[in-house]
Amino acid sequence: MGNANAHAQMGSLDSIGGGGIASMLLANGGNSDCLRICADDENGDIRNNATTTLRKDEWIAMDTALVKAARLRQNLVSMLRARGLRLDLTALGLSKATLEWETINDLGDAAMDMDAVTDGGNDSLVFELEGLPLPITHKQFSLTLRHLLVSRSGATPLDTASAESAGFVIGEKIEKTFVNGSSSLSYAGRTLYGLTDFPDRNTGSVTADWASATAAQILADTLAMMQALIDDRMRGPYAIIVPTDTLTNLNDDYSASGASISTIKQRLLGIDGIEEVLFNDHLTSGNVVMLQLTPDVCRIVETLPLQTVQWNERGGTIFNYRGWAVTVPQVRSDQNNRCGVAHYS
Repeated sequence: MGNANAHAQMGSLDSIGGGGIASMLLANGGNSDCLRICADDENGDIRNNATTTLRKDEWIAMDTALVKAARLRQNLVSMLRARGLRLDLTALGLSKATLEWETINDLGDAAMDMDAVTDGGNDSLVFELEGLPLPITHKQFSLTLRHLLVSRSGATPLDTASAESAGFVIGEKIEKTFVNGSSSLSYAGRTLYGLTDFPDRNTGSVTADWASATAAQILADTLAMMQALIDDRMRGPYAIIVPTDTLTNLNDDYSASGASISTIKQRLLGIDGIEEVLFNDHLTSGNVVMLQLTPDVCRIVETLPLQTVQWNERGGTIFNYRGWAVTVPQVRSDQNNRCGVAHYS
């Protein structure tokens, strides 16, 4: 059997589609169901597409392994998803390459008088167009005809290790992009930013690396980040994202006047407005991020949920599969550059 290599890729449809797969997608308007067994929209019956080899139960096993492995590496994405911070554009599939939206300026103050005859200020809204690319995160793996025949003979169940490996690196790539962005990937003049490279984020310096900082230093840094967001009219609720190497220190006792009353993490969660403290493998040591948990600050944009597609080669003796998804971060600020992200290092 084939397997997935160590890294997932992120790119446009042109960079990942061979002639056969690209032709099928083009003929079906970018709907990847043409490369799968899928449920009929009207009655839920399963229909077999001519290009697929796996049976229904095999597809379920492959997709389950792919998605489950991906979510092991997505604590930030999973938190946003659980909170409903997601723009669902799955009806578009692969047919949209960029997302655009408009920001507006603030109007002047309203007037207050007894007769409403004074000039209230005839302001006009100013609209500015913003956007981001919608790249595909993907990883290819394969099965041979021999492997599939052995599995169907009942000797061994279908080995989904390759799907799990692909899902793992895809999930890791998506999570890393939410944290650090993918500024090297530019399309139609648009750049894909994450929490630590978004141009309008609030920046500052921590008192000390949180992996070894005292409880008092961590508390002071937290309140400073919160104040920076409040000054930008971002009043919560908040999540704090920290590097994994801070886990031990943040779970140490928080002492006040020599008495241990909680862990440092519990003390942070006791601050009004802070609802999450996440440890993340992709945030570099010495960095801390505070994020307002509202859709105008950061949300998932998803036009293609993680799934498996298939095409064959070499006379049908090798079955190629690709796990792919269009799941990207949309980090935003208003027209006055106010932003609900604070990044301290």
